[in-house]
Formats: sequence, structure tokens, C-alpha cells
Amino acid sequence: MSQPRIRWMATCASWAWGLGDAGVSSVIDGLQEPSNKKKLMTFLEGETKYDHIFLYRQVPDLPIRGDADPQDASGPPRIVVTFGEDDRIKSKAVYFFRSGIAPGKPVKLEVACGEDLLVGEASGNPLESLDTVLAGVLLPLIHTTMADTEAWGQCDGEQRSEFTTGMQRISNELTEALKSLTGGIELRGVEDVDGMLGDKLMQYAAMASYQEIVKENPEVPLQFEGLLDNWCRQVEQYLEESLDYSASSKMYGNDPGPRTELDFWMQRMQKITTITEQLKSRGCRAVFGVLHAVTRVSQDVAPKSRQVVFNTLRRWKQIDISITEAFNEAKDNVKYLSTLEKFIEPLYSGTPVTIADSLPAVMNAIKMIHTIAR
Repeated sequence: MSQPRIRWMATCASWAWGLGDAGVSSVIDGLQEPSNKKKLMTFLEGETKYDHIFLYRQVPDLPIRGDADPQDASGPPRIVVTFGEDDRIKSKAVYFFRSGIAPGKPVKLEVACGEDLLVGEASGNPLESLDTVLAGVLLPLIHTTMADTEAWGQCDGEQRSEFTTGMQRISNELTEALKSLTGGIELRGVEDVDGMLGDKLMQYAAMASYQEIVKENPEVPLQFEGLLDNWCRQVEQYLEESLDYSASSKMYGNDPGPRTELDFWMQRMQKITTITEQLKSRGCRAVFGVLHAVTRVSQDVAPKSRQVVFNTLRRWKQIDISITEAFNEAKDNVKYLSTLEKFIEPLYSGTPVTIADSLPAVMNAIKMIHTIAR
């Protein structure tokens, strides 16, 4: 694979991954692996239905069992060539796009670069990339062309304003959703437990029988009970504090508007969702699996931890109910309050006349929500 075009592709990838010129040869070696080479050459020769191809440099995934979450395997990162259908992107990827070439026609490999093959980078988090494009590229472009009636074609001023407002709302909601992914609470995971079991806990989590873990490692239940007890305190504190409207009001200064209530419940729903998503991870499921196994083994196996585990699981059951109730409350409030969005917008951007005209519709919508909610 000494063709100038392939070396150019390897150079682009190497610099994107921070390897510089020194990493070009290792990237080429990775591209020469049989599975990678086959995909790359079919793409360059135009023998595939795809106009794009991705190059990853990351640690491969472990084989997935059942509905378990993907986990990294051990060992150094390797080069992965993919069309993006099956392989999970976990870090920066480099993509190449066939431009202006008919299907079945090859890319010119004898030249280093050309207009027939475009290159770009994709973040390991596509939501962050989309948020950046919306906020940093599309919205500024839309705002600069608002007065250009020719660019908008047959759209009148009201339609342009409605479209711009909708795009701004999507961008804001995406930004808030990303903040909620890191702004909620982070449950301490199984892999973070200190002590002599630290490196083995994920191995135990992969074992088929949790009762075997309890029998062979009687100290593990106490470790996991400590984790669950910590989660109980974290979630209890969060559910109590997150109902404080003052934190939400600070976002709007001393002049909260009609959107404040909707924004508050949307953020609360998103942050509670981050808790439930963490609880679905393989590590969290292992904690509950081991602790429930303690309740099923004989008292002779884990006499010290049995009663402690019983008490903690009983406490968690009540907290789990509270999580479900809090999520359903936030979800219902978002569902009902969202019906007011189109009526609320004129209160922010409309003229006194349009505001007065929208008030009857607002009151009718509130009346409908009140009737249904009862």
C-alpha cells in the first residue's frame, strides 16, 4: 500500500490522532491488516454502496453477552476501518468521502490528494459535534441572512422568524441535554472500589452466577453494600435538592418568564434519566446481582453481611420507587407544559397586539391542561 493517495490518507489520520509524521508508518501498517485493507480498497475502487469510510484508532470492544453495555478490551489501541454500521466510535475518527465520482469508478491512487476524496474529523461524541455545528455555524448563518429575502425564497418574515426561533430552541435544548449528562450525579462505579479487590471486581461482574461470587469471595458483598449505601445517600440528596426552584430561577435572574417552569421540569427529567441510565450499566447490575444473591444463599456463607445487605436493599427499594415517581412527575409536567410552547413564544418576541391576540389561546390551553391533569 505504497500509493501516494493511501499515504496521504494515513498522514491525515496520524495528524488527527496527534501522532504526527512519526505515526504515519504505524497507521499504514494498521491499514494493511486483511479486514482493513479489503474495506479500504473496495471503497477506493468504488465497489461498495458507501460514499464514505471511517478510520478509528481505539481499543476494541469485548464480546457482548446479552444486553450488556459494550466494554473496552485490554491492550493497545488498533486501527479500525469501518463504514460506520457496526463498530462503536469512542474517540476521534477520521472520515473520507468520495466526491464527484460515479459509483464503480476508482479514486486516483497515483496522486497524493485531489477533489475526488474529501477528508474530515468526527468526534467521539456526535451530540457535542452536532451542538457545535448548530450553535457555531448554522444559527449564525441563519441570523446573518434574515434580512436577505432573496436567500429565503418564498418565505415571508413570519415564517423566517418562526424557523429561526425553532432552530434556536433545538440548539438550546441540545445544549441543556449535554449539560444534564454531566451536570447530574455520577454514581461511583464498581471499577472505582479501592482495596485488594479493585482490579478483580469487573471480572466478578462478568461471572455468570452471582451466588458463586458470594460463596468464593465473602468479602465482596460488603464492598458492594458500601457502594449501594453511597448511591442511596447520593440519590436521596439529589431528589431533595433538585426540587429547589431557586436554582432554576437563577438562570433567568430576577425576571423569570413563562418558559421557566417548562425548562425546570425538562432539566429535572433529563438529570433523573442520567441516574436511570447509569443504573442500567453492567457494573451497577453486578452490584444488585451480588447483593440479591446474598439474600438467597445460606446464612453460613455470609453471616456478617446478610442482615446489612437486607437493610440496604430495603432502603434502596424505597429510593427506586422515589426515582420512578420523580421521573413520571417530571415527564408528565413536560408533556403538558410543552403544549404551551407555541403560545408562549409570542409573549417573548411578539408585539403588544400579537401578545393580546395570543392570550385567549394561552388561557384555553391552560384550561385544557387543568382539566386533563385532574
